[in-house]
Amino acid sequence: MESFQVPISIVVTLAVCLTLLAITISEPAIWIEPKLSDTTPDPALTTQCDRLITRYLLSDNSTFDGLVKSVQKYSGARTNEMILKSISRMISNSSPLRRDRAFVLRGKILNKMGRYDDASKNFQAALRWNPDNTAARRDLVAYYQKNGAFDLVRLESEKALSHQIGDADAKYFRGALSQAKLHNIQGN
Repeated sequence: MESFQVPISIVVTLAVCLTLLAITISEPAIWIEPKLSDTTPDPALTTQCDRLITRYLLSDNSTFDGLVKSVQKYSGARTNEMILKSISRMISNSSPLRRDRAFVLRGKILNKMGRYDDASKNFQAALRWNPDNTAARRDLVAYYQKNGAFDLVRLESEKALSHQIGDADAKYFRGALSQAKLHNIQGN
């Protein structure tokens, strides 16, 4: 009877494969996606955040609060930081999206994070891209009111009222203009 001989390389290869299989089965951390640290953004979350922001920027019906709630479902407590990073990346990459809305969004997030001066710069950038952007002008007027810059409140409110705007916005800017004029009359 002839003996069957198996080459040693096949035996070694089979032994290595079985060992790796046993280690993988016994140590699930090897085959389960590794946990990312709090400072390392999860690429899947970043992509989802980018998609939500893109949808927000392209839609005329989406709201800021709706965007924040949608991103919060995926990112938890890091919502503001995640939106800020995504929108900043889109702006710096010269994304063809509506830049004025992108700057307003970044301004709103910065405002929510308490970075008011940075927020106002973004509202001003939005107005450079589109002087008719009522949301940017409204947020900029609110910033000026908060800081007592009533001459700038008056100036921005007059600019807004010179454009075609809706009734609710016109009411807001007329109120801001009246407040600025009253403040100037009182000499405060």
